[in-house]
Amino acid sequence: MLNESIGIQVPLVEERPSHLKPTWYGGKRLVQCRTGYAKGAVYCGRGKGGDIPAPGEYGWLGNPHPIGRHCAECNSTHVTARDTLEPYRVYLRRRLAEDEAFAAAFDAVMIEADKLACYCPDLHCHTAVMVEEWGRRLMEAADATGT
Repeated sequence: MLNESIGIQVPLVEERPSHLKPTWYGGKRLVQCRTGYAKGAVYCGRGKGGDIPAPGEYGWLGNPHPIGRHCAECNSTHVTARDTLEPYRVYLRRRLAEDEAFAAAFDAVMIEADKLACYCPDLHCHTAVMVEEWGRRLMEAADATGT
């Protein structure tokens, strides 16, 4: 926006790049950890050293597919956050299907949390995949019960 008092372009808070603003997605607010919006959010990044620990521990909701480094899950390198989304979807579905403790903890977080926070540099974040998978799980549960 043009600041008329000094005659130059000055970015205002409401004109921040969209990746810094919270985004509503599937009833959840996706926020970046680097911003003040993350207060009170559930942390969804990796644990210390990039590890994915047991459910409930710090970093357990992190994306195991790193950007710009070798990915042990895929045996490849993901160049962008977007490149990690489909492998993360496969990983998340597998964990939800095979690990009851993970599935129960995931469901509890998705029921309770209204904000999910990660360090992803843009909106192509695994937290959006988490919300999509949560919606899929709700639809499958409704179909199974006939509601």
